[in-house]
Amino acid sequence: MSKSERLIFILSLLRSSKYLRAKDLALKCGVSERTIYRDIISISGINIPIYYENGYRLLNQEFMPPVNFTSSEANFLVTLLLPRVKYHRKNAHRIAERILDKLEACRTPEQPVNAAW
Repeated sequence: MSKSERLIFILSLLRSSKYLRAKDLALKCGVSERTIYRDIISISGINIPIYYENGYRLLNQEFMPPVNFTSSEANFLVTLLLPRVKYHRKNAHRIAERILDKLEACRTPEQPVNAAW
């Protein structure tokens, strides 16, 4: 994953989760905690407000519009597409996890994305 892809992925994770620690972000991105600290500085450097309170969080989530998937559409993608991805590439499981995290950002609280893939 390139740095720009990772920065966008971090923003997506922060938008969908309340409080993520550097350790959590590092595991999801497959990089060191130190890299996450540098990425947070990079994101803050372009005036995207991130703050820390028992984990990183976006101060204002309005700057990045959500993907317009309904929960049904997100579930469809998870249940039909991700199992097929798993069998075609060595690192497909990590790719599938990143896709699931992005889809999770699209869900509504009353309709969670089906994670049983």
